[in-house]
Amino acid sequence: MRLAEADYRHVVASESPSKPGKAKGKSRKRIDEAFDALVDAVVELQKSRHNVTVIAEGEGLSLASLGAAAPACEAAEREYAGYLAARTYSQVRQLIER
Repeated sequence: MRLAEADYRHVVASESPSKPGKAKGKSRKRIDEAFDALVDAVVELQKSRHNVTVIAEGEGLSLASLGAAAPACEAAEREYAGYLAARTYSQVRQLIER
């Protein structure tokens, strides 16, 4: 997630013209590709969380108890809560623009 966020921010900063909404051709394509990569990372994050939840439930554990047992899981839940809840491209775009 961090890499996808950083790449998107870098591409937007380096490819965006001085006037918003005026990106053209190759610049717009690079921005779109970086955003697509960010969306792919969000989807992978959500899939991973779902898989962990399924495994935990199979073992009779709650996701909350996993957070206490695995600080990395708890930190990811906090840091990426917005991305974990995002369901549309617009929601991802709003999160990255904050």
